[in-house]
Amino acid sequence: MNNFQKIAMVSGFLLCLSTSVVVAESHHPPKTLWTQERLIELKSSLSLSDAQVQQIDGIVKEIKQKEKPKEPIEMMRRMHGVDEKIKAVLTDEQKIKYEAFKNQLKESRKAEMKKRMLEHMTKELKLSSDQASKLGALFDSFHGQMTALMDEKNTQKEFHDKVRDLMQKQDEGVKAVLTEEQFVKFKEMKKHFRKPEPQDHDRH
Repeated sequence: MNNFQKIAMVSGFLLCLSTSVVVAESHHPPKTLWTQERLIELKSSLSLSDAQVQQIDGIVKEIKQKEKPKEPIEMMRRMHGVDEKIKAVLTDEQKIKYEAFKNQLKESRKAEMKKRMLEHMTKELKLSSDQASKLGALFDSFHGQMTALMDEKNTQKEFHDKVRDLMQKQDEGVKAVLTEEQFVKFKEMKKHFRKPEPQDHDRH
C-alpha cells in the first residue's frame, strides 16, 4: 500500500473521529486552505519570486473553480494533485521549506480541530472540565498512533484492520470517560454524520 492510499483511507476514518467538528462546521465552515493570506505566508517562508507566486495563484484559482468532491478519497486525490503542481513550480531548496511549511500548518490545523471538537462536545454532551481534559489526551494519543501506523509497511487489508482496531479502542476510551447517557448521545452524533448531506439544489 502506497502513502497516498494510506492517507486517503485514514482521511475517511478521521472524518468519523471528528464527527462533532463536522457537525459544528456545517454552521461555521473553516477558512479555505489556500487563502491570499496563506499565499503571502508561503511567499515569505519560501522566498518565492513574483512569477512563482503568480503560477501558484493560478493553480489555486483553477482548483477553487471546480465542484467540491463528495467523497473524502476524491478530495485527497485532488489535493495531492494540487500539491504536486505547486512543487513543480519550486526549486529543490524551496521544496524542503515547503514540506516544513505544510507540517507547521498541519500541526496548527490539528490543534484548531481538537479545540473545536472539544468545545462542541462540551456544549452538546455537557462535559465536565475533567472529561474534556481526558478526551483531549485520548484524541492526542489516537493521532500519535495513527501517525506511527502511517510509517509502517502493511498490506491494504492489514492497514485497514489496524485502523479499525484503533477506532474501536478509541470508542472504548470515549465510553470510559463519558456517562452512559452522554455516550448514547455521542453515538447518535456519529450516526448523524454518516447521513449523506443534501445537494445544493435540495437546500432551496
